[in-house]
Amino acid sequence: VAGTPIAPALRAQVMPGALGGMAGAAWQWALSLMAPAALQPSDPGSAVPLVVKLLYGGITEELLVRWGVMTLVLWAGWRVLQRGQGRPANALVAAAVLSSAMLFALGHLPAAQACAGELTAPVVAFVLVGNAVLGLVAGWLFARHGLEAAIIAHMLAHLLSHPLL
Repeated sequence: VAGTPIAPALRAQVMPGALGGMAGAAWQWALSLMAPAALQPSDPGSAVPLVVKLLYGGITEELLVRWGVMTLVLWAGWRVLQRGQGRPANALVAAAVLSSAMLFALGHLPAAQACAGELTAPVVAFVLVGNAVLGLVAGWLFARHGLEAAIIAHMLAHLLSHPLL
């Protein structure tokens, strides 16, 4: 990309990321209708600030979980199961997407406990299902279209669904 304007360089990631972000926002909107009472904000102004959701959620989580964890899981599976030969099999990619999505979901439990006060079964189920689905979308985008697409999707999902969750 040396000497190339950024817009053309990201063209292949923007559309998939935007579609993933809109799907993620729709999922978060639907999920907000089913949120356990303990996770429904009593004061929308007390919700996590949008800038935190965009920068930490959209960028930091994608760097840590997709670029870090998912890549590590895929690389380890490829080295052990394929002995480092050829491209990783689709099953290995799927396993990396699934495992990173589950770790992504589990990583949201401490924040849920801080918001809800305690981790009841409905709170845990809500957090795990809600975040695992978004993790699967972001993982698939990362595997197919690159980290930028996953970041765009994550940020857009937060932007469009703020302050629902």
